[in-house]
Amino acid sequence: MNVTWKPLPRLQTSLGTEYQTTAEGPRRLEAEEDNEGYLLGERTSRFLTLTLRQLVVLSPRISLQAYVQVFSGYGRYDRFYAARAAPGDILRLSSLSPITLEEDPSFNLTELRARAVLRWEYALGSTLFVVYTRTQSATPRAEGEPVRLTLLPRGLPGGPHSDSLLVKFGYMW
Repeated sequence: MNVTWKPLPRLQTSLGTEYQTTAEGPRRLEAEEDNEGYLLGERTSRFLTLTLRQLVVLSPRISLQAYVQVFSGYGRYDRFYAARAAPGDILRLSSLSPITLEEDPSFNLTELRARAVLRWEYALGSTLFVVYTRTQSATPRAEGEPVRLTLLPRGLPGGPHSDSLLVKFGYMW
């Protein structure tokens, strides 16, 4: 779902959201040391993405664009199976044996992506761009902590991040 609002010719705001859920059959988790045994689990995945875009035209030669996206999702594993197959053999569903696992291989992802671009056309055909970019992930879960099976962006403010600033100068003779 996307909504765009343009109250003035110089101002435009867009907000979009996307939700996806997928129930998948057995997915490979890992192979045993001898490369003939396989560990599989049935996975259900859910993902939510929120995107905000803002455009402000300050003058015919100066504009500012901003983009923020929050991505959150998780994969929950149920019912685990073990199977054996020699290299090159076909692994069939009928050859899967139910097992229990001590560790939960489920996962949770939360990320933020943000970008702001200032464009200034200081002379005809000559432009200066200043671009700020930030990427950030949620704080990794501690050893033994249960997986958060939520679409809420928990742990994002204190998580690892990367910031960059780029300046691009173009000049036409």
